[in-house]
Amino acid sequence: VADASAGIATMLDAPSLPHNLYNISGGSLVTLENIIQALTELRADLQVIEDPSKEFPILQRGGSRGVINITRLREELGFSASYDLKAGLDEYLHWREDSGYLN
Repeated sequence: VADASAGIATMLDAPSLPHNLYNISGGSLVTLENIIQALTELRADLQVIEDPSKEFPILQRGGSRGVINITRLREELGFSASYDLKAGLDEYLHWREDSGYLN
């Protein structure tokens, strides 16, 4: 979320925009497996559902859209994401824990 809002702020603060459309992303492909691995590294006591698609049918869709191209945002406006997947998840988990959200 911090990177997405920083990307939006980068566009809003630009004196002019050469294009009408910019993608905001970390610039790398992230899979469900990547997320699960990062979460279990961050929280060893995390309970992982062996086949999440059985409990969450939306995950059965599968497939991938590929990496979102952020070339315009990076090259024209100088934006780069500050968080990789693990750092972003770690900050999010700390926020949940500190705020008592869904504990």
